[in-house]
Amino acid sequence: MKKNILPEMIDTFRKERHLTLEELGEKLGKSKSAISRWCKGDRSPMIDDLEKLAEVFQTDVITLLYGKKTVSVSKHFAEIITRVKKMTPQEQLDVLTFIKSRQVLPRIPIQVVEALAAGIGYAYGDNETTTLYTNRTDLKAYDIASSVTGDSMEPLIKNNDVVLIKKDRQFISGNLFAVDYDGKSYLKKVFFEKDYLRLVSINDKYDDILIPLHTQEYLNIVGEIVDWFTPVE
Repeated sequence: MKKNILPEMIDTFRKERHLTLEELGEKLGKSKSAISRWCKGDRSPMIDDLEKLAEVFQTDVITLLYGKKTVSVSKHFAEIITRVKKMTPQEQLDVLTFIKSRQVLPRIPIQVVEALAAGIGYAYGDNETTTLYTNRTDLKAYDIASSVTGDSMEPLIKNNDVVLIKKDRQFISGNLFAVDYDGKSYLKKVFFEKDYLRLVSINDKYDDILIPLHTQEYLNIVGEIVDWFTPVE
């Protein structure tokens, strides 16, 4: 199945014709924000709007969807267009959702350090790594990716999720941090108090962990958790 590249095709055609978002919206009877959402892929036009776009851009719906001009529209596609035009807006949306679910998503490899605990602490070796995958293309910049063991940060971050850690961040009390202490690693909300760090779980079945600031044990705030994802196969 060909990849649907409608958002970038709308934006490409718009720029080729030197149309602003407002100008394109006026031609289609849509707001600037609606056109912007189409170009970003946050929303998709209904079939009637697709046909209007094709008319404005002097192209065809197939080219808008897949980026390659076809000599003729197949009998099956023409029948699909006819049927979809007779559907209610909700039925059209359901069809569009189904089509999107069939699209092939990217599979991006991430080198992940094992393992960061969302529980009572997890001892780990010398930076063992493994390769995990994500479909997300909008991950925030990070220095370290680490898998999570435990459920203390659920429902926000789940067991076996991957967190992305940015080093050298400003220490803001109450933010999520990765902390190494006494041979174990922790993923917690960290509160910087007068004489100690308070590590707080989101899952309320876990008690707070207090770490003295002047401890003789090894203590290192690795960095702030800036993003996370659930790996895909």
